[in-house]
Amino acid sequence: MRCAKSVSLLVSEIVCKPLTSGASSAESAEARVERLVREYSDGVPSGRPLRQELSLREDLAIESLSLVSLAVRLGIELGVDVADVGLELGEVKTLGDLVRVAESIQVLGSDLTNDGSHDGEKRT
Repeated sequence: MRCAKSVSLLVSEIVCKPLTSGASSAESAEARVERLVREYSDGVPSGRPLRQELSLREDLAIESLSLVSLAVRLGIELGVDVADVGLELGEVKTLGDLVRVAESIQVLGSDLTNDGSHDGEKRT
């Protein structure tokens, strides 16, 4: 039986993990998601290809709190506060769904950068 990680442990993972661990501004959304999924999933062998239709929960053993942690990490790496943009994860079931979320976050981050906004704050 697997035990869920505690909320405080997840928060410390988000805050304490270095943002430079493989993150690159030129990294595609799909590559970024795959790298983070491999980091957050306990059961994915490093050589196993990750297909878009894989279930985050059933195939990759990523539970809801880990998904939230992973989404926050995506936002941090892309310069977007996912809480401020109202990111909904309820319908994120597969790796492909998560890639689409990452693509949306990437667009938001790019819009904020082009806007001249900083720290997730939009200019009015």
